[in-house]
Amino acid sequence: MICLQCKTRNPVGNKFCRECGGKLVPDEDVLAAEEAARVEEERKQETLASLLAQSFALLEADRPDEALPLAEEAAALAPSSTSAHALLASLYEQTEQLEKAQASLERVIELNPDSAADRQKLEQLRRGVRVLPVRRGATRRKPVAAPPAWLPAAAATAVAVA
Repeated sequence: MICLQCKTRNPVGNKFCRECGGKLVPDEDVLAAEEAARVEEERKQETLASLLAQSFALLEADRPDEALPLAEEAAALAPSSTSAHALLASLYEQTEQLEKAQASLERVIELNPDSAADRQKLEQLRRGVRVLPVRRGATRRKPVAAPPAWLPAAAATAVAVA
């Protein structure tokens, strides 16, 4: 909004000019544009919530292949949604698209760098450790875990003692 007295540009919604203190008269076009933007944002959030709910429901019903396109649409609709990208990572992992799962988790960490759990999950995924539950009707091989660091020393001690 522009002050009619001093011609200073002010943020939309200000009632008084930040420069001269004069009362700002809102422009009807600005108010209509604000309302349209608010309605559009609400509609976007409702669509996002619906997509995520449907995708979660399909995942719970052990139908990740059907849930995946909905989660992809949600992530495209709201690129800054950690929920959408985290769900997408899980679905990619379940559908054996591990590179995409890693990329989605990297996006989650980019959006929320303080998330230790997501960092740990990404590191596990990079090492090939799968932490997802086994899907009904599917058999999944367990990853071969690296031996503990103390094992070589313990084995050497056991051989020396024997």
